[in-house]
Amino acid sequence: MSPAEIPSALPPPGSDEGLGLARRVILHLSGRGRFGHDEVARLGFTQQGMAAALSTRQGSLVRVLQRL
Repeated sequence: MSPAEIPSALPPPGSDEGLGLARRVILHLSGRGRFGHDEVARLGFTQQGMAAALSTRQGSLVRVLQRL
């Protein structure tokens, strides 16, 4: 599966469809692509951006990111 296909594989916001938050975070980040050494992270890489995109609370996201 190419990175361009990953966002379409994500469930609609607010729908888990059997995917845990950790798995959804990994899929989200893999669909964001890479950024250069001197490049500043885009909103999709921030906790605030990921929480909004994944329709979850930032606190829940932080706990998942710490485990990952």
